[in-house]
Amino acid sequence: MTTLYNTVVMERVQARVVRKPGVALYYQIASLLQEQIASGQLRPGEKLPSEDELCELFQVSRTTVRAALDVLVSAGLVRREQGRGTYVEESRLEQTSERLCGFTEEMRQKGLRPETKVLKVQKEAADEFLAKKLNLVPGATVIRIERLRLADGKPMGIQKAFVPFSLCPSLLDDDLSQSLYELLETKYNLIPHKAKDTYYVGKVSPQEAKLLGVPAGAAAFVVERVTLSSDGVPIEYVRSVMRGDRYRVSLELSRDNFGK
Repeated sequence: MTTLYNTVVMERVQARVVRKPGVALYYQIASLLQEQIASGQLRPGEKLPSEDELCELFQVSRTTVRAALDVLVSAGLVRREQGRGTYVEESRLEQTSERLCGFTEEMRQKGLRPETKVLKVQKEAADEFLAKKLNLVPGATVIRIERLRLADGKPMGIQKAFVPFSLCPSLLDDDLSQSLYELLETKYNLIPHKAKDTYYVGKVSPQEAKLLGVPAGAAAFVVERVTLSSDGVPIEYVRSVMRGDRYRVSLELSRDNFGK
């Protein structure tokens, strides 16, 4: 059922919906709900009234209500959960390419509390793929670090990092719940200087879904990064599976030599 809070908010919204020639009712409803979300009157994680309740509030058909909700879903403002209803989405973190930093520093910059749960740490032999990424010979020893990354207590992503064992042989004994970049720099004098990130869309596996608190098959940002030290040595390859409902990528582009 709709909370008292939601009922008051919806009644305010309803009063502003009028039939205007040339302006679809579903678009008016979507725009007004978007305003309530942007203003914080409808808060992240809060459940919207049911479709039947919205039909009654706005005196419109179910088709109109569904069209309005479709607009909000497409904009990433709400999500539908099968058998449960429609909820306001958490705000998405914007990923930019201005400066190289790790997850811990990035969350701090955004005013969030970073947290890390270490899932697995072990030595293993690099296969051909890893060897190529880290400029090693196949079979060379690497340290595998799997971690669940959280912000303000909420799961954000799962990262699998691989670091050459020869560069930091005692890493297995270190506290890996802290920033790996800070650890590499302060203890091993390996300063992350630059990195190449590759982004693509993937789906969350059933095992990942349990850790991230999302349905299996949910959309995810998959990010592969190779980090180089200040002297050009690869010091880390990491594959991150980040929640697609919590991230967006923003790139600022310019065109030099216009017309060529």
